[in-house]
Amino acid sequence: MDNTMESFYHQYSPDIIELIRFLQQNNMKQTELCFYREYYSLNNKISLTNDNKYIHNLLNVNDYFVIYSCLSNFIFNSSYQIELIQCLFPLFVHFYLDLIEHNYINECENFYKKFIHSTFYLLHKEFFYQLKLISKSSKHIYQCSLINAFRTSRFFLRLSMTSYNELQNFIDYIKFNSQYY
Repeated sequence: MDNTMESFYHQYSPDIIELIRFLQQNNMKQTELCFYREYYSLNNKISLTNDNKYIHNLLNVNDYFVIYSCLSNFIFNSSYQIELIQCLFPLFVHFYLDLIEHNYINECENFYKKFIHSTFYLLHKEFFYQLKLISKSSKHIYQCSLINAFRTSRFFLRLSMTSYNELQNFIDYIKFNSQYY
């Protein structure tokens, strides 16, 4: 967004804080969650270009393990596991490539060993074989066409509205009660 929208946003920050206090004092949890969702949506639109610069600084290496474990535990314990499990494959690959890209080679191998034996391993066995080959250096990421295609393409998930709502509620809950957001 342009600078005028950003200045508008920062100008009304005290009002946003007052609104949050009001919602908390009156025990309006659902409204508060909806407001946070809108707030983060607006915030992401404003700082979308700056996000990639700061993600490396915001996340600790152990956070990749914690976040992936938390989401996979939620999915495996969900009654909509069959639909939601498809979210784990792109997330696993993205985290794995991030660890390599930031030169956390040992942590990358640990992440691979810890989480590779999930349900999606058998479906994407050849892809994981190629993924394991590039784990020695971040230079290999940019040379592998399959990895480049994965990083630049979108991954579409087909979810029922109920599964989507359950996942969204879980993410909202984590955002609301976590240090990661």
